[in-house]
Amino acid sequence: MDQHPIREFDAATLATTNPFHGDEDDAMTTDSSLPVIVVESKPGFGKLIDGNHRLFKALALRHPTVRAAGGYCSGQERDPRIFRLGA
Repeated sequence: MDQHPIREFDAATLATTNPFHGDEDDAMTTDSSLPVIVVESKPGFGKLIDGNHRLFKALALRHPTVRAAGGYCSGQERDPRIFRLGA
């Protein structure tokens, strides 16, 4: 994850644009020390591409922010590194 810095995202804002549709009990067993992965199409607007259960858990535990790794892409631009995180 060296390619993408870890930073904090507002959990409630991220959840507004990325609603949870999973198993709540399963979500509460996830490892919340791992960052979620977010792609920003514009500053401040994040699309969650991994970590929906961790985001749900953060909100359930009333954490105001979540740690996130990710990148920025605009228009037709795509950053292929985002899909190699953890590889």
